[in-house]
Amino acid sequence: MIRWLKNIPFDVVLTISVFFVLLCISIVSEDLHGGSDSINHYLIAKYSWSNPSFFLDHWGKPFYTLVASFFAQFGVIGIKVFTTLVVSLSAFYSYRILKELVSVKPYFLILFLFSFSIYYELSFTSLTEPFFSLVLIFSGFLFIKKKWFWSAVIISFLPFVRSEGFILLLVWAMALMWFRQYKYVGFLLTGILLYSVIGGLYYGDFYWIYTKYPYPENSIYGNGEFWHFANKFSEWSGTVLPYVFLGGFFYMLYRFLFISKRKDIPEGGVLLLAGCVLIFFFGHSYVWYKGSSASLGLVRVMACVVPCMAVVAGYGIVSIVQLVKVNQLYIHIILFGITTGLFYHNFQYFDDQYISKIGKEERVIKEMANWYKNQSFKDKKVYAYDPNFPFFSALSIYDKNKYEYPGRKITEKIQEGEVLVWDSHFGANEGKTLFEDVFKDSTLTPLNWEYCNTPHRTLGGFPYDVIVFEKVQEGDPLSIDTVLFEYYDTIDSEFQCYFNDEYSEILQEDIRLVREKNIEKWNVMFTYKIPSSKSFVLVMAYTDGEMNPRYESKVIEGTGDWNIEDMTFTLPPQKSDSTYISLYYWNKDTIDVRIQDVSIISIGR
Repeated sequence: MIRWLKNIPFDVVLTISVFFVLLCISIVSEDLHGGSDSINHYLIAKYSWSNPSFFLDHWGKPFYTLVASFFAQFGVIGIKVFTTLVVSLSAFYSYRILKELVSVKPYFLILFLFSFSIYYELSFTSLTEPFFSLVLIFSGFLFIKKKWFWSAVIISFLPFVRSEGFILLLVWAMALMWFRQYKYVGFLLTGILLYSVIGGLYYGDFYWIYTKYPYPENSIYGNGEFWHFANKFSEWSGTVLPYVFLGGFFYMLYRFLFISKRKDIPEGGVLLLAGCVLIFFFGHSYVWYKGSSASLGLVRVMACVVPCMAVVAGYGIVSIVQLVKVNQLYIHIILFGITTGLFYHNFQYFDDQYISKIGKEERVIKEMANWYKNQSFKDKKVYAYDPNFPFFSALSIYDKNKYEYPGRKITEKIQEGEVLVWDSHFGANEGKTLFEDVFKDSTLTPLNWEYCNTPHRTLGGFPYDVIVFEKVQEGDPLSIDTVLFEYYDTIDSEFQCYFNDEYSEILQEDIRLVREKNIEKWNVMFTYKIPSSKSFVLVMAYTDGEMNPRYESKVIEGTGDWNIEDMTFTLPPQKSDSTYISLYYWNKDTIDVRIQDVSIISIGR
């Protein structure tokens, strides 16, 4: 037995060790990391065997769903095993590629890959990025080993793991033609043709890959600056590794063009992977800048090319270390020392959170799901925007009698006695259903309301809320009343309030007294005058003792003339007897502010 173990190559032993260490961390980590997208991919894979249409779900990514579905049948543990296996194999094939380029066996690269903090973080998710990286790096390994046919066939399925794969197929085609492997270029269409036929037979539309593309040209998530991903290097790769990658890339490019006479397959193959990194990086920078293809500017997408970056960066590191005239043992010690240093350095930007925890929003939706499971109406049909809710509630997304995604105009769809779980992230953004849309419907009665205990704003700038409504025959209509601040003697247009302090409190109210009046929203209206190009902030704070768990604010811009402004505040539920509401101005530049005609419209039931 021991003799058999001795025959196992060290790289295999190291890869297996990495797999079991990551798997143990994944198992003890909290739930399934990666947010709602991660949960959605897991649910699609899990229920694909019950609902075969999920195998052609464009958003879920058909090839990812196909492979992950075998593991997802074993639940969350199964999908954690899948992702851990994926990242471990990515590390192994990254090592195998670099081994073709350097004289020393680069064992360090199997660990080096996880010094990219974003790759370590995504090792505990069911997101598509790790699997994309495996398909890409394995195809690169086959390319370097001159397995042209299999390299072309496997990479052809990349677009069905993530949409960026379509662009990388063009890069692969140019690389095959560079090395005069023209007869294999056509095999890059294998995945597209296969899925076109399968989808065509199912949908009756052989162009479904295009016609059912789920991402609109103009993203609902907005846009940002072109150098967004570059400015966030520290969040996904640290501040050192991008420069190490560029150094390795230019050195390899020099050797390929002037030393190997452009014929060296291993160096050419790694340059192909480096090209994929650059195309991927600048492509995502561009779509985020243009606000297209549903780009949200998430740095996690860069995990797709981390193994490719690791190979190129590793090549640069080994090339430098080999200049030191020492034996291979010392070289290995130096390389592992560098890896340890980078791992520690990069995780300073990851808050040293080696065991993953769910985010603020997931924690709130989980609390709501736990509350729901203990209610008498838990067997009623539920409409929920956030996929975390059916996940934490153990609801089958395939059973339409128990759960359904609400979509838009939910108030017209939901039936009496059914339950709606609205949230300000997915409900307000993807679902296009704002708080006012559900709150003004008198047939929807709120049953429970949860929000973050620490200040947090979700996508779109909304305070994060999760509210459970029940559909009833008819509820109490909204009531509207006008209330003046008590210390204002009149609302006469000639009355003015003047202040230039940094903070000026207008109103403080015990939330219990507000609730007794059934007030649910306040709309503050006032006329103001401040110098041009200056501003102050109107703030509504919900305070529990000395904590400020939530606030809403609005920047008031000045023009030098009198202007009218208004702002609506939604009141959250009371969580403590000491909770009170404060309305104040934050005048951080202590400019002269004049206010008049101030009133509050209270809205309730």
